[in-house]
Amino acid sequence: MNNQRHFKMRICAAISLTLVLGSLCGCTYTLPHQVVASNTPLFTPNSYKILGPAAGESCESHFMGILVSSPSRLQAAIDNALQKSGGDAIIEMTSDLQVSNSFFINTQCTLVNGLAVKIIESGQEAK
Repeated sequence: MNNQRHFKMRICAAISLTLVLGSLCGCTYTLPHQVVASNTPLFTPNSYKILGPAAGESCESHFMGILVSSPSRLQAAIDNALQKSGGDAIIEMTSDLQVSNSFFINTQCTLVNGLAVKIIESGQEAK
């Protein structure tokens, strides 16, 4: 009887250890998503001024398959990049999808990179 109880305790310990180690394991990968000339129409090169690099992201997390944060959206990643850069639009824009998986938690992020530009209204000069 004592051996059977000892065996059950060893099985429970092995299962617990497997769950703990499994929750620490995971993988991350990035998928190229798309390349876009601009997120808004820009008709002539003189209609905007390049401010510099812009990068933004929008992420969502799942716990055991249940969404626990706001969904990852391309527009939210673009808005994040524009807010950080102070631009009106992004040119030479690329977007990627980065996925991280672990035993219980999965995260998916939309990443946006490009050049932030300030749109110059007709009649104004670039500063």
